[in-house]
Amino acid sequence: PCPHPGPRPASRSCPPQTQSTIDLAVRSIPRGTGAVRIDTPFTIACTLSVAAPVQPIPGRVRVIALAVQHVQLPQPGQSLSAGTGAPVVSDPTSPRVHALGTTTPTSASGTAISGPFSLLDDRTLVGSPRATTFEEAGIGIGAEGPRMLPPPTPAPGDEERYARTVGVKYVGPSTVFLPPLRLRALRPTTIPDAESDDESAESVSVEDAKTLKAEGTWDVELVYMPARSGFVAVGGLRVFLVEDRFEIVAESGHVLDAEHRAPPMQKLREWDVIGEVWVDSH
Repeated sequence: PCPHPGPRPASRSCPPQTQSTIDLAVRSIPRGTGAVRIDTPFTIACTLSVAAPVQPIPGRVRVIALAVQHVQLPQPGQSLSAGTGAPVVSDPTSPRVHALGTTTPTSASGTAISGPFSLLDDRTLVGSPRATTFEEAGIGIGAEGPRMLPPPTPAPGDEERYARTVGVKYVGPSTVFLPPLRLRALRPTTIPDAESDDESAESVSVEDAKTLKAEGTWDVELVYMPARSGFVAVGGLRVFLVEDRFEIVAESGHVLDAEHRAPPMQKLREWDVIGEVWVDSH
Protein backbone atom coordinates (compact mmCIF):
# COMPACT_ATOMS: atom_id res chain seq x y z
CA PRO A 1 0.00 0.00 0.00
CA CYS A 2 1.02 3.61 -0.49
CA PRO A 3 2.37 5.22 2.65
CA HIS A 4 0.36 8.07 4.16
CA PRO A 5 1.69 11.41 2.91
CA GLY A 6 4.20 13.37 4.97
CA PRO A 7 4.10 17.12 5.43
CA ARG A 8 5.61 17.88 2.01
CA PRO A 9 3.84 17.64 -1.35
CA ALA A 10 4.97 14.51 -3.13
CA SER A 11 4.44 12.49 -6.25
CA ARG A 12 4.75 8.72 -6.40
CA SER A 13 3.43 5.60 -8.05
CA CYS A 14 1.19 3.09 -6.34
CA PRO A 15 -0.04 -0.38 -7.30
CA PRO A 16 -3.11 -0.50 -9.57
CA GLN A 17 -6.38 0.04 -7.72
CA THR A 18 -9.36 -2.27 -7.50
CA GLN A 19 -11.32 -2.46 -10.74
CA SER A 20 -13.95 0.23 -11.20
CA THR A 21 -17.49 -0.70 -12.22
CA ILE A 22 -18.78 1.02 -15.36
CA ASP A 23 -22.39 1.08 -16.56
CA LEU A 24 -24.41 2.85 -19.25
CA ALA A 25 -28.06 3.87 -18.98
CA VAL A 26 -30.11 5.30 -21.85
CA ARG A 27 -32.09 8.28 -20.51
CA SER A 28 -33.98 9.14 -23.69
CA ILE A 29 -34.23 7.75 -27.21
CA PRO A 30 -36.54 8.95 -30.03
CA ARG A 31 -39.76 6.92 -30.22
CA GLY A 32 -42.82 6.95 -32.41
CA THR A 33 -43.69 7.68 -36.02
CA GLY A 34 -41.76 10.60 -37.45
CA ALA A 35 -39.36 10.86 -34.49
CA VAL A 36 -36.42 9.71 -36.63
CA ARG A 37 -36.14 10.29 -40.37
CA ILE A 38 -33.63 8.97 -42.87
CA ASP A 39 -30.60 11.22 -43.45
CA THR A 40 -31.56 13.41 -40.47
CA PRO A 41 -29.41 13.38 -37.29
CA PHE A 42 -31.01 12.28 -34.03
CA THR A 43 -29.79 12.22 -30.44
CA ILE A 44 -29.72 9.55 -27.74
CA ALA A 45 -29.16 10.82 -24.19
CA CYS A 46 -27.17 8.49 -21.94
CA THR A 47 -25.66 8.47 -18.48
CA LEU A 48 -22.29 6.82 -17.97
CA SER A 49 -21.72 5.85 -14.34
CA VAL A 50 -18.67 4.69 -12.44
CA ALA A 51 -18.44 3.07 -9.01
CA ALA A 52 -14.98 2.79 -7.50
CA PRO A 53 -13.54 1.86 -4.10
CA VAL A 54 -12.40 4.80 -1.97
CA GLN A 55 -11.05 4.99 1.57
CA PRO A 56 -12.22 7.45 4.25
CA ILE A 57 -8.77 8.93 4.77
CA PRO A 58 -8.77 12.67 5.55
CA GLY A 59 -8.75 14.67 2.33
CA ARG A 60 -8.28 11.63 0.10
CA VAL A 61 -9.80 11.98 -3.39
CA ARG A 62 -9.82 9.45 -6.21
CA VAL A 63 -9.60 11.02 -9.67
CA ILE A 64 -10.87 8.94 -12.60
CA ALA A 65 -10.90 9.96 -16.26
CA LEU A 66 -12.39 7.92 -19.09
CA ALA A 67 -12.45 7.96 -22.87
CA VAL A 68 -15.59 6.97 -24.80
CA GLN A 69 -15.19 5.63 -28.32
CA HIS A 70 -17.79 4.96 -31.00
CA VAL A 71 -17.41 1.58 -32.71
CA GLN A 72 -18.75 0.76 -36.17
CA LEU A 73 -17.89 -1.40 -39.16
CA PRO A 74 -15.63 0.35 -41.71
CA GLN A 75 -17.49 1.86 -44.62
CA PRO A 76 -16.65 0.51 -48.09
CA GLY A 77 -13.32 1.90 -49.24
CA GLN A 78 -12.53 3.25 -45.77
CA SER A 79 -8.84 3.04 -44.82
CA LEU A 80 -7.61 1.94 -41.40
CA SER A 81 -4.32 3.79 -41.74
CA ALA A 82 -3.18 6.52 -39.38
CA GLY A 83 -4.19 9.25 -41.77
CA THR A 84 -6.62 12.07 -41.37
CA GLY A 85 -9.56 11.05 -39.26
CA ALA A 86 -11.91 12.18 -36.56
CA PRO A 87 -10.79 15.14 -34.44
CA VAL A 88 -9.13 14.51 -31.09
CA VAL A 89 -9.44 16.69 -28.01
CA SER A 90 -6.38 18.73 -27.04
CA ASP A 91 -7.36 19.42 -23.42
CA PRO A 92 -9.69 17.09 -21.51
CA THR A 93 -10.56 19.77 -18.94
CA SER A 94 -11.28 22.61 -21.36
CA PRO A 95 -14.87 23.91 -21.40
CA ARG A 96 -14.76 23.58 -25.22
CA VAL A 97 -14.11 19.88 -25.53
CA HIS A 98 -14.57 17.92 -28.76
CA ALA A 99 -17.37 15.77 -27.42
CA LEU A 100 -19.92 13.18 -28.41
CA GLY A 101 -22.48 15.58 -27.02
CA THR A 102 -23.05 17.51 -23.83
CA THR A 103 -21.29 15.98 -20.85
CA THR A 104 -21.66 17.01 -17.24
CA PRO A 105 -19.67 15.04 -14.65
CA THR A 106 -21.24 14.68 -11.23
CA SER A 107 -19.81 13.67 -7.90
CA ALA A 108 -21.04 10.90 -5.62
CA SER A 109 -23.43 13.38 -4.03
CA GLY A 110 -25.00 14.09 -7.43
CA THR A 111 -23.97 17.74 -7.65
CA ALA A 112 -22.34 18.99 -10.83
CA ILE A 113 -18.64 19.75 -10.41
CA SER A 114 -17.95 21.23 -13.84
CA GLY A 115 -19.43 21.67 -17.28
CA PRO A 116 -21.47 21.47 -19.31
CA PHE A 117 -19.08 20.60 -22.09
CA SER A 118 -20.59 21.55 -25.43
CA LEU A 119 -20.31 19.83 -28.78
CA LEU A 120 -18.35 21.79 -31.33
CA ASP A 121 -19.78 22.52 -34.75
CA ASP A 122 -17.78 19.89 -36.66
CA ARG A 123 -20.68 17.45 -37.00
CA THR A 124 -19.45 15.68 -40.11
CA LEU A 125 -19.58 11.94 -40.56
CA VAL A 126 -16.38 10.33 -39.37
CA GLY A 127 -13.59 9.92 -41.91
CA SER A 128 -10.93 7.22 -42.00
CA PRO A 129 -10.62 5.43 -38.64
CA ARG A 130 -7.25 5.86 -36.97
CA ALA A 131 -5.53 5.02 -33.75
CA THR A 132 -5.60 7.84 -31.20
CA THR A 133 -2.74 8.48 -28.80
CA PHE A 134 -3.21 9.75 -25.26
CA GLU A 135 -0.40 12.20 -26.03
CA GLU A 136 -2.48 13.75 -28.84
CA ALA A 137 -5.36 14.12 -26.42
CA GLY A 138 -3.27 15.97 -23.86
CA ILE A 139 -3.28 13.02 -21.45
CA GLY A 140 0.46 12.34 -21.50
CA ILE A 141 2.45 9.18 -22.09
CA GLY A 142 3.46 6.21 -20.02
CA ALA A 143 6.93 4.85 -19.40
CA GLU A 144 6.51 2.57 -22.41
CA GLY A 145 5.88 5.52 -24.75
CA PRO A 146 2.66 6.91 -26.22
CA ARG A 147 -0.39 4.94 -25.11
CA MET A 148 -2.73 4.10 -27.94
CA LEU A 149 -6.45 3.67 -28.38
CA PRO A 150 -7.50 1.25 -31.13
CA PRO A 151 -9.30 2.40 -34.29
CA PRO A 152 -13.08 2.81 -33.82
CA THR A 153 -13.84 -0.49 -35.54
CA PRO A 154 -14.79 -3.94 -34.18
CA ALA A 155 -11.99 -6.18 -32.98
CA PRO A 156 -11.18 -9.13 -35.28
CA GLY A 157 -13.91 -11.72 -34.87
CA ASP A 158 -16.49 -9.21 -33.61
CA GLU A 159 -17.65 -8.01 -37.03
CA GLU A 160 -20.81 -10.15 -36.96
CA ARG A 161 -21.93 -8.59 -33.67
CA TYR A 162 -21.82 -5.14 -35.25
CA ALA A 163 -23.59 -6.08 -38.50
CA ARG A 164 -26.92 -5.04 -36.91
CA THR A 165 -25.78 -1.42 -36.62
CA VAL A 166 -24.82 -0.77 -40.25
CA GLY A 167 -28.00 1.25 -40.83
CA VAL A 168 -26.86 4.05 -38.51
CA LYS A 169 -23.58 5.99 -38.41
CA TYR A 170 -22.30 8.15 -35.59
CA VAL A 171 -21.85 11.88 -36.16
CA GLY A 172 -18.78 13.83 -35.03
CA PRO A 173 -15.48 12.61 -33.58
CA SER A 174 -15.03 8.91 -32.90
CA THR A 175 -13.47 9.40 -29.46
CA VAL A 176 -14.01 11.85 -26.61
CA PHE A 177 -11.96 12.18 -23.44
CA LEU A 178 -14.41 12.91 -20.62
CA PRO A 179 -13.61 15.48 -17.92
CA PRO A 180 -12.05 13.88 -14.82
CA LEU A 181 -14.42 12.79 -12.05
CA ARG A 182 -13.35 13.30 -8.42
CA LEU A 183 -14.65 10.67 -6.01
CA ARG A 184 -14.37 10.77 -2.23
CA ALA A 185 -15.85 9.00 0.77
CA LEU A 186 -19.19 10.47 1.82
CA ARG A 187 -17.86 11.02 5.34
CA PRO A 188 -16.59 14.65 5.42
CA THR A 189 -12.84 14.56 5.99
CA THR A 190 -10.34 17.41 5.89
CA ILE A 191 -6.73 17.94 6.84
CA PRO A 192 -4.83 21.08 7.85
CA ASP A 193 -2.95 23.15 5.29
CA ALA A 194 0.08 23.90 7.43
CA GLU A 195 2.85 21.48 8.28
CA SER A 196 2.19 20.04 11.70
CA ASP A 197 3.42 17.42 14.14
CA ASP A 198 -0.17 16.54 14.96
CA GLU A 199 -0.45 12.76 14.81
CA SER A 200 -4.19 12.84 14.09
CA ALA A 201 -3.63 13.19 10.34
CA GLU A 202 -1.66 9.95 10.46
CA SER A 203 -4.18 8.03 12.54
CA VAL A 204 -5.92 6.30 9.60
CA SER A 205 -3.66 4.20 7.39
CA VAL A 206 -4.46 2.85 3.94
CA GLU A 207 -4.33 -0.74 5.12
CA ASP A 208 -6.59 -0.13 8.15
CA ALA A 209 -9.17 2.16 6.58
CA LYS A 210 -12.52 0.66 5.61
CA THR A 211 -12.97 0.65 1.86
CA LEU A 212 -16.16 2.32 0.68
CA LYS A 213 -17.65 2.68 -2.78
CA ALA A 214 -18.22 6.10 -4.31
CA GLU A 215 -20.21 6.74 -7.45
CA GLY A 216 -20.22 9.45 -10.08
CA THR A 217 -21.77 10.02 -13.49
CA TRP A 218 -21.34 11.76 -16.82
CA ASP A 219 -24.37 12.76 -18.91
CA VAL A 220 -23.58 12.30 -22.60
CA GLU A 221 -25.62 12.97 -25.73
CA LEU A 222 -24.78 10.71 -28.68
CA VAL A 223 -25.60 11.92 -32.19
CA TYR A 224 -26.32 9.50 -35.05
CA MET A 225 -27.34 9.63 -38.72
CA PRO A 226 -29.71 6.93 -40.06
CA ALA A 227 -28.77 5.63 -43.51
CA ARG A 228 -31.82 3.44 -44.14
CA SER A 229 -35.44 3.19 -43.06
CA GLY A 230 -37.15 0.65 -40.83
CA PHE A 231 -36.05 -0.73 -37.47
CA VAL A 232 -32.32 -0.19 -36.98
CA ALA A 233 -30.01 -0.98 -34.08
CA VAL A 234 -27.76 1.78 -32.75
CA GLY A 235 -24.23 1.27 -31.42
CA GLY A 236 -21.63 0.54 -30.38
CA LEU A 237 -19.50 2.10 -27.65
CA ARG A 238 -16.25 1.36 -25.86
CA VAL A 239 -15.09 2.88 -22.57
CA PHE A 240 -11.39 3.15 -21.72
CA LEU A 241 -9.63 4.05 -18.49
CA VAL A 242 -7.44 7.10 -19.15
CA GLU A 243 -6.39 8.10 -15.65
CA ASP A 244 -6.83 6.73 -12.13
CA ARG A 245 -4.99 8.44 -9.30
CA PHE A 246 -5.33 9.53 -5.68
CA GLU A 247 -4.82 12.99 -4.22
CA ILE A 248 -4.70 14.35 -0.67
CA VAL A 249 -6.48 17.71 -0.71
CA ALA A 250 -6.59 20.32 2.08
CA GLU A 251 -9.63 22.39 3.03
CA SER A 252 -8.33 25.21 0.86
CA GLY A 253 -8.30 22.92 -2.18
CA HIS A 254 -4.49 22.79 -2.25
CA VAL A 255 -3.17 19.37 -3.28
CA LEU A 256 -0.79 18.30 -0.51
CA ASP A 257 0.12 14.97 -2.03
CA ALA A 258 -0.62 13.31 -5.35
CA GLU A 259 -0.03 9.94 -6.89
CA HIS A 260 0.72 10.40 -10.59
CA ARG A 261 0.68 7.35 -12.79
CA ALA A 262 -0.12 6.54 -16.39
CA PRO A 263 -1.92 3.18 -16.39
CA PRO A 264 -1.77 1.05 -19.51
CA MET A 265 -4.66 1.72 -21.87
CA GLN A 266 -7.45 -0.44 -20.46
CA LYS A 267 -10.82 -1.18 -22.01
CA LEU A 268 -13.40 -1.28 -19.23
CA ARG A 269 -16.63 -1.99 -21.13
CA GLU A 270 -17.99 -2.40 -24.65
CA TRP A 271 -21.55 -2.39 -25.95
CA ASP A 272 -22.29 -3.47 -29.52
CA VAL A 273 -25.88 -2.15 -29.36
CA ILE A 274 -27.27 0.56 -27.05
CA GLY A 275 -30.77 0.88 -28.50
CA GLU A 276 -33.13 0.50 -31.45
CA VAL A 277 -35.14 3.11 -33.36
CA TRP A 278 -37.73 3.21 -36.13
CA VAL A 279 -36.57 5.32 -39.09
CA ASP A 280 -39.17 6.85 -41.41
CA SER A 281 -38.26 7.02 -45.09
CA HIS A 282 -39.52 10.62 -45.48
